[in-house]
Amino acid sequence: MRTLPKPELDTHDRSHPSAHYSSDPSSPKASLFQKLVMVGAGVFAVGVVVIPTLLSHRQSRVISIHANDFSGSALDDIKTAVKHCIAATRSLKEGDYAVSIGFADRPEVTQAAVVNDVAALLKKCDAIRRDRIPPSVGKQRGTDPIALLDKVQNQLKSQRTRGNQNPGVITVWLQNAEPRLRGTRLDFKRVRSQLQQITNDRSTVIIFGPTGELQSDLEQAIQGIPQVELCPIESFEPYIKQAFNTARHLP
Repeated sequence: MRTLPKPELDTHDRSHPSAHYSSDPSSPKASLFQKLVMVGAGVFAVGVVVIPTLLSHRQSRVISIHANDFSGSALDDIKTAVKHCIAATRSLKEGDYAVSIGFADRPEVTQAAVVNDVAALLKKCDAIRRDRIPPSVGKQRGTDPIALLDKVQNQLKSQRTRGNQNPGVITVWLQNAEPRLRGTRLDFKRVRSQLQQITNDRSTVIIFGPTGELQSDLEQAIQGIPQVELCPIESFEPYIKQAFNTARHLP
């Protein structure tokens, strides 16, 4: 009796159990999975770009006023003025209003404008040199922080009258304080009153550089004014960064 040959398995027979578990990447299930993965990756990529941008725009714009001591004794350390300018400028965003002030016996605004190009402002920091100090600054002896704070208040008031209600960030390098009239002392009660008025106008203040008796007198003058920080010259950069961050999140 002749044995009939076994029928060959039709690999294309859909009735075979393995046909329901195809690993062909072109199958509908695999194609759908790939599309979902691609869509998910696209959403993630967009989120990485868009979310930080949205958060940045939600933060308040600020009025930045940074002031450098250009008195005769401070000019020997002119690099501090450059570092101060760079630290303040790096914290700026487009749409901020930035003011630069040089001071000694009197203050002088050297720049004031809405920020459009942070990189261009950084280049101006590198141009700060002894031979480019405003000629009207330092004609008389002394360093007058009271006149400086008056100028700061005037700059804030000027912006308020123009409708700019953004918080202020005032950063000051004060190397020393020498009243113009020999034999007189700096009126720290007046300094305290000025700082209180500035901080009450939605502003934070950083002062760095003072040492010795001046440092002690300023520490007493700012007691009870939490928006004013007195910090050492060796580590002022993080204080400035924090001041900008605090101002941008003020209610």
